[in-house]
Amino acid sequence: MSIINLSDLEHHIIQVKWFPTATPEEIAQVTADIASVIQGNQWSYFYLLVDMRAVKAFAPPSQLALVEHQKELISLGMRRATVVVDSAIAKSQLRRSARQADNEVESHWDNEEEALQFLRAQPSALN
Repeated sequence: MSIINLSDLEHHIIQVKWFPTATPEEIAQVTADIASVIQGNQWSYFYLLVDMRAVKAFAPPSQLALVEHQKELISLGMRRATVVVDSAIAKSQLRRSARQADNEVESHWDNEEEALQFLRAQPSALN
């Protein structure tokens, strides 16, 4: 299960909250939902704020789906992703997923407000 929100339209920030029970199908649906948001707003780029505090670890099939999810988001124009995460295991999984997806735009945070402020401070001239 996951929740997707438009966190900050002005700064092109989309927020996703993951839960440990996320299935590969749900991950694919989140990717499709994000693509719809981007297309609907006619954005050439976007930033992602991910809340993974509820996740200690994803099951292996979901972990593989997360790699594909990241690749697709990069191709859709993701410029930065901040991930708020508490679990050391989840951080390790995220680092591995990022490597596998050639995702060099992700950073990990302990605090959601700081992660959001980081995204808001990104130069909009990147579009």
